[in-house]
Amino acid sequence: MHPSKSTEEFEKLVKKKFDIYNSLFLNLPYNKEKNVGSLIPLLHDYSKKGLKSGEHPQKILDSFFKKICKH
Repeated sequence: MHPSKSTEEFEKLVKKKFDIYNSLFLNLPYNKEKNVGSLIPLLHDYSKKGLKSGEHPQKILDSFFKKICKH
């Protein structure tokens, strides 16, 4: 089944805007931290796993920054 023309047009317009904003956000310069764009998805996955296993949110973040970012 093919999506309707209006659905295709909506997806094209939304996806284009998403891609633009996403690339801008992921390439912003952050203080002293490089590759923030690649760290955000890692933090998301790390957080989901930690929460699923019952870890406290602060412990998840502390562990992420200690292990992954190595500050």
